Amino acid sequence: MVSNTEINANDAENKMYRNTIEPVKEFTSVRWAQTACFVLIAIMNLSAWIDLQGLFVEIPLIIP
Repeated sequence: MVSNTEINANDAENKMYRNTIEPVKEFTSVRWAQTACFVLIAIMNLSAWIDLQGLFVEIPLIIP
């Protein structure tokens, strides 16, 4: 016979995580993370390329 006063290990875990926010399934996929990483890397590379091109434009203005 199981009494109501027994402490279940899952009860303690449920009480601990009762107020936490569950992750959204659409943001936890590996494909979504790979796509986001690729986009961020592409933006970083594009900004570095623009910065280098701006440097080549400014050098003749700085050095007469």
